[in-house]
Amino acid sequence: MTKKKLIIGIIVLAGIGFFIYGKSKGSVAVVSRVSIEEIQIQRTVSASGAVTSVNESNLALPATGQLQYLAIEKGDTVTKGQLLANIYNYDSSQTAESLRTSRDIAERDIQIYEENYIDNWGSIGGEDEFNLNVKRLKQILNKAEATYQAGLGSLSKTLLYAPFDGTIVDITSEIGEVIVAGSPIIKMADLSNLIFEISVDQEDFGLLAVGQKVEVTLDSYEELTFTGNVSELPQYADETTDEFIIKIALEQTDEESILLGMNGDASIITEETEGDVSSLTFDVLYNDGDSFYVWLDEDGTLVKQKVEVGLEGDVYTELVTDLSGKTIVVPSEENGLEEGAKVKFEE
Repeated sequence: MTKKKLIIGIIVLAGIGFFIYGKSKGSVAVVSRVSIEEIQIQRTVSASGAVTSVNESNLALPATGQLQYLAIEKGDTVTKGQLLANIYNYDSSQTAESLRTSRDIAERDIQIYEENYIDNWGSIGGEDEFNLNVKRLKQILNKAEATYQAGLGSLSKTLLYAPFDGTIVDITSEIGEVIVAGSPIIKMADLSNLIFEISVDQEDFGLLAVGQKVEVTLDSYEELTFTGNVSELPQYADETTDEFIIKIALEQTDEESILLGMNGDASIITEETEGDVSSLTFDVLYNDGDSFYVWLDEDGTLVKQKVEVGLEGDVYTELVTDLSGKTIVVPSEENGLEEGAKVKFEE
């Protein structure tokens, strides 16, 4: 090796060493200060939904026929068992009429026989024969009555009654219209018992329990927050969406009216701290796979500090480690950070 090549090699090695040494000793981390917040941390499950009623039903008749009578109007308050509407079904009407005629004839036969016996008792047999004939006629009457009552069951399919106390919220058919069996014609709901209904996926459902507190915001009152609680959890998922329908009981306020059909968002509080705790946002905490840590400024030098955390909320995480008197910082760029770098605060 010539002397010239040896000198060049020494210079290259010296340059590399100087570069490495200089980078580790002279690097600068541009950071900003972070404050610890004292707040109550909550973990929530959020979903969109709408105001519905505990009792809400689309009412239909099991028979086909022409809508003949509507006893109500939209907005009317009705009581359980009240007649709402009826349709005309030829077969049901004719059957019931025929059976009623048969029953009436049987009743009249008994009456005529009894009257004839009183007027002509000597010519139509004795008391035993009379009692036997009356018994036979009453058997015919009882059979006719039973058949008539069965026919009324068919006729009842043309009559629509209120299944519970509530309010008529919609009528979808008009008098004279032909109603197909099973087609809803009236919608009613109990407006005194409103709930907020949401759907959640399989993962979120496992975090829920009856009684959990809920905060609801409605599109109609964006600046207001209504409170409530989870009132009912389903036993199975919806077959169409594969999601679980959650019912939330709302606390009605005098400030604004909650109305059926209002849309909004619900946040179910699944876990929360007892009061305010020391907290940091997610972007301040780092995870190296084994533990969490934060960056500190100690006399102008960047230092990595391992910390213990508690409840992880939606935005904030509980800080268990006491960092009182410490200056927590967030580097503007994480890539290439080295503990021991000089700290420079953003201007």
